[in-house]
Amino acid sequence: MKSPRAYGLRLTWLISYLLRRSEDARGLRRLGVLGRRSDIWEKLEWVTREVAPRLRLPVDLNGYFREEDREGGKLRGFPGGSIWEIEGIFLYGIARALRATVIIETGTYRGCSTRHLRLAVSRNGAGRIYSVDLNPATSTGFESDEWVTPVQSDSVVWLEANPRLVRQCGLFFHDSDHSPEHVGREIRAVWPNLPPGAVAVCHDVCSPAHNPPTGSGTWSAFGDAVGGQAYRLDFHPLSDCGLGIARKS
Repeated sequence: MKSPRAYGLRLTWLISYLLRRSEDARGLRRLGVLGRRSDIWEKLEWVTREVAPRLRLPVDLNGYFREEDREGGKLRGFPGGSIWEIEGIFLYGIARALRATVIIETGTYRGCSTRHLRLAVSRNGAGRIYSVDLNPATSTGFESDEWVTPVQSDSVVWLEANPRLVRQCGLFFHDSDHSPEHVGREIRAVWPNLPPGAVAVCHDVCSPAHNPPTGSGTWSAFGDAVGGQAYRLDFHPLSDCGLGIARKS
């Protein structure tokens, strides 16, 4: 019978081997959850196949979804309250495909969505992200750099005060206050001024916490604000939040 020390040495060797075989520490996670990663690609292929044509989205989305993360911009391990991995990959892909020169997001928090969008914009070689958050005490996502401008403000107040930027915005992402009242106000401050072809995305449209069985919720408020043109992306079980998406005609 082998000693516990012998088994410990074998385990250490196995971990070292897996790390050497992977490009970095994130590769070990990919090896350990291969099935889950396959589920991510299956869901995103569904988006490319079924959703993209209905919203007239670029057909090369799947290629962008699968791009490598050599720069480390699509980081994992963010705290609760951040977007899920599949949602981050979706935002990255749509930002790459649209090549928007102005991107606006509301609700920075720890910068998970901002990092995905920043990586997309930097690879596109042009664009600026305006990341709006009301509370700097809970938002530690980013300092200003060549791609990102953090904004401390109430989102609706800032959007109404910057109609020129909204008219140039090719991608808008809502992830601030998910109450129906605020979602409605925020989307209505954006949607009428977005240029043709621009995309609006809303987080937490599937979350039970924000979408009660009866009454208004995030999803219904988003759909009403865009005039019923929204499509819901349910990524369950990879995410219990989901995304609402609409494209301006």
